[in-house]
Amino acid sequence: MKKIVACVLSLLSVGLGVNAAPVAEATTLKSVTFDPADATVYGEKGFNVGFELGNRGKDLIWFQVFNGDAKSPVSKSEGLRKGEKLSYKKNFAIDISKRTYLFVWYSEPTGDRLQKPDRVYSFSTGSTLYLTWDPSGDALLRPTKGRLGGIFGGFGKTESGLSLKKNIPAKDIFVPSSTENKEIVARLTGK
Repeated sequence: MKKIVACVLSLLSVGLGVNAAPVAEATTLKSVTFDPADATVYGEKGFNVGFELGNRGKDLIWFQVFNGDAKSPVSKSEGLRKGEKLSYKKNFAIDISKRTYLFVWYSEPTGDRLQKPDRVYSFSTGSTLYLTWDPSGDALLRPTKGRLGGIFGGFGKTESGLSLKKNIPAKDIFVPSSTENKEIVARLTGK
């Protein structure tokens, strides 16, 4: 109930032009390195790598992940050069039962407070978020297809060895409306 009231108040403050209350300091998501020999399925043996992003585009992107009350630092994802193999991995330990948002910028965000992101995405809960930024595809952001570009189902693993068993389907990746987008940015960044 408290979340509903907070959301309604936040929407009202955005709609009325009132500044949203500052956001409490969020905890920081942990960037994770892992050995695929240890575990690759989210939830097994305490394995919690729930977010991975790869960039198949040719240009740099910057991104930040918000998961429940935690957020990642702004990270840079190198673009893919012609003829290169995808080697992009940026992993974070997230709680897949909590709402997650992804902010993306096409140029480096600067200053004490981040400028408005170029893209905002939200995701259904309960799935891992192993994603690929792919400007050449139908959608800029899509679920990772797996090894060998998804041939034979990608052998059920991402190129870094994570299991696709619990990965999010494309239908559960959302681009919020402009009104929702403003509310999300205001709530998560205090702007």
